[in-house]
Amino acid sequence: MMLIYNILLVALTIIASPVLLWLGLVKGHGIKERLTFYDKRLLKCLKGKNRIWFHAASVGEVRILSALIPAYLSISPEARIVVSTVTKTGNQTARKSLPDSCAVIFAPLDIGFLVKRALKIIQPSALVLTETEFWPNLIHYSHGKGVNLYCVNGRISPKSFTKYRLLKTFFSSILNKVDFFFMQTVADSERLLALGVDKDKVKVAGNMKFDISVNENGSHTLPKPEWLQGKNTIVAGSTHRGEEKIILEAFSELLLNYPESILFIAPRHLRRIDEIRTEIESIDLGYVLFSGYRDTDPENIDAQIVLIDTMGDLKTVYGWADIAFVGGSLDNTGGHNPLEPASWSVPTLFGPNMQNCRKIADGLIEIGAAKSVKDSNELYSAFHSVLSDSEMRTTMGEKAEIFAGKHKGIASSIAAEIQKLMRSSMDEGHREHSGSAR
Repeated sequence: MMLIYNILLVALTIIASPVLLWLGLVKGHGIKERLTFYDKRLLKCLKGKNRIWFHAASVGEVRILSALIPAYLSISPEARIVVSTVTKTGNQTARKSLPDSCAVIFAPLDIGFLVKRALKIIQPSALVLTETEFWPNLIHYSHGKGVNLYCVNGRISPKSFTKYRLLKTFFSSILNKVDFFFMQTVADSERLLALGVDKDKVKVAGNMKFDISVNENGSHTLPKPEWLQGKNTIVAGSTHRGEEKIILEAFSELLLNYPESILFIAPRHLRRIDEIRTEIESIDLGYVLFSGYRDTDPENIDAQIVLIDTMGDLKTVYGWADIAFVGGSLDNTGGHNPLEPASWSVPTLFGPNMQNCRKIADGLIEIGAAKSVKDSNELYSAFHSVLSDSEMRTTMGEKAEIFAGKHKGIASSIAAEIQKLMRSSMDEGHREHSGSAR
């Protein structure tokens, strides 16, 4: 099965090579690093013995690591950290949000000889995979090199489970090479066990998204800028194609009753900025780009919409919101983290498709801190009900912050367990070496 996988992967890579080269050389998607040609920055970082390789796909997984890596460094400050990402936005986020001591690279293409070359250069003691980053060659060759393998914040959606089950024998053999899985929920754990993973390797540890800090200073009081005072501020974060149209329809109707309202839209992918500008212009609403006002305090903005065209600013803008909508939930993406606005005591809305954060979404709804909406009419109604009732708005916000605070600490716990597992593995290896020497 590994042979078939590699043949298919190499064939697809050859077919897609013109696109890959264009993305890498023209669009800055790190083709050199994907082919395992690294610069001196990485090699300098690798001075030291305790090398840990953390691997993430994109922005969401990098944010998980922004909680886990500092927690790990607090108990193992000597560790040399390498972080690989699949996407360009993930790479940019990692460089901005992770400790400066971390070396951030693009992940190698999952082709056997490239993975082996990366392992030879990095020489990690452990490889930590986030969520669903189960790349067969990366796992296979890391295991073969004696690298400790861990999965953190693990999840397997019902959709992914159906696909994995079609090739159960193959994925069972790959997944069982991972030394330990820290899964988000009981359901995720049960799906993993159903794929044939040894139950002694699996623990339900919770979701580290609870530990993602919105404000590094630990403060939950971030006053609105002067130019937002007196305005009903709505923030739609991490939106995807198709969602902006629904949000704009609801907001346009809301302006009829609340003309002193302003909408921030932060698309998940900045490459869609021009597409969203066209969408806004089609309904004849005024807008400005956030990059023009981020570092200033203008007296007035004569526009109803602010389009966030910068990386890393959404978490700050969530702190200015009277109400927030979390994207990726009205399409099939599976939803983004509703704790980001909830941690700021902000009433939170999202669509019905919150598979990626189901437990968090259900928990927020259950205590009355969030609402689920399915279309523009329900979104408008939710906007209207929250903005028209200051007592409801305050109560929802307080419940949201309490909910987020109760679940913190998961990252620190997992970091400690990883260190314990690594020490146990090292002690076991030392005993085996001593025994063979005798």
